[in-house]
Amino acid sequence: MAKSPREAVADLFEQFGQEIFAHVRLVVGNSDTAQDLVQDIFLHALRSWDRFEHRASPRTWLWAITRNVLTDHYRRRHHDLVQLSEVPELAANPEDPTDRVFLEEALAQLPLAQRRVFIMRVIEDRSSRETAQRLGWTEVRVRVTLHRAMKRMEQWWNGGERPGG
Repeated sequence: MAKSPREAVADLFEQFGQEIFAHVRLVVGNSDTAQDLVQDIFLHALRSWDRFEHRASPRTWLWAITRNVLTDHYRRRHHDLVQLSEVPELAANPEDPTDRVFLEEALAQLPLAQRRVFIMRVIEDRSSRETAQRLGWTEVRVRVTLHRAMKRMEQWWNGGERPGG
């Protein structure tokens, strides 16, 4: 017997919910907002399950929904900078706690597209191919965007004033 849409999406949530939440939280910089957006993502998946044609994997389909929900979120907010005040992954054994704050400030200065690519490629250590698939981009666009983000991060790092310093 085939699973109901509710059961199928519940299974997808069990498989991919934490991965999607971690990514959304890094992008929006706030756990509460990320939880709301992940809920929206899976509600959208539930509502559109009957239209899912299974040409792509369910994981790829969820990442397309995630991309669209994040895009809509930023369109509604009319801004593309967020504060990344709750990113524990960035604080992995920092030698100096001000380095974490400095990195968060630098990330917040990146345009949204550069921030998303930087997070996926550098912090989450995803491949260019996977990043491109998740964003619906070409691999060349991912590499160019990462290069631009790295240049901006380097300029910020070398030219910026360190907090408390």
